[in-house]
Amino acid sequence: MNNITSFRDLLVWQKSMDLAVRCYKTAQKLPKADQMVLGYQIRKSSVSMPSNVAGRIQPAFHCVLHSALVDDTRVGR
Repeated sequence: MNNITSFRDLLVWQKSMDLAVRCYKTAQKLPKADQMVLGYQIRKSSVSMPSNVAGRIQPAFHCVLHSALVDDTRVGR
């Protein structure tokens, strides 16, 4: 069995991060009129699951997660 040393080793966190990145990219493709409100809600809710998983292991991770997602989508990954 593999040793889990960080929340990043958890499959549920990895999958939820993949989903969050896809949600961020989808929100960017919304019409400009919808990006402000609907896009914000999509981005906010997509960060919820990986934040909750990581938060059980490492508090105050939400800010780091949000920065990583914003940087990742700006770079176009």
